[in-house]
Amino acid sequence: MSTAASPTALNRQIIDWISDTTLYKEARDFCERNPPPSNKQVKHLEGLAASCQNWKGLIDYIKHQHERETLKDCKPFYAALWGYLDDPKKGLRKRIETEEFHRVSTEGLSKKEAKQVLDTWTQELAQEFITHLVAEAWWRQAPN
Repeated sequence: MSTAASPTALNRQIIDWISDTTLYKEARDFCERNPPPSNKQVKHLEGLAASCQNWKGLIDYIKHQHERETLKDCKPFYAALWGYLDDPKKGLRKRIETEEFHRVSTEGLSKKEAKQVLDTWTQELAQEFITHLVAEAWWRQAPN
């Protein structure tokens, strides 16, 4: 198995650069268009994103939150977050596969290895985005 999918093989400088130059601004814009849910929901999202070990677990949680009937007030936020991360045409995962984010190369890898590489990069960048999103949500909800 290729080590390309392991977090230690990711180029941390590229991730930090994308986080600082793109994801930070996008998180601010996202919160502007999609008011964050309650502090409790934001805190739970932050904890899950930080502890989630794989892309599927993170996206499954976001889908679950969107589908919960008891969280009607949160549905628009989670629907937008789900779209931002996983829209098949313009979501974060798709953007990682294209040239927008230094196109992650999967050349020469098996289908399974390529999926692992994309999953790992998507997970790392999704965590960065959610970190910025949470910070923006806390800032917006703080008393002035």
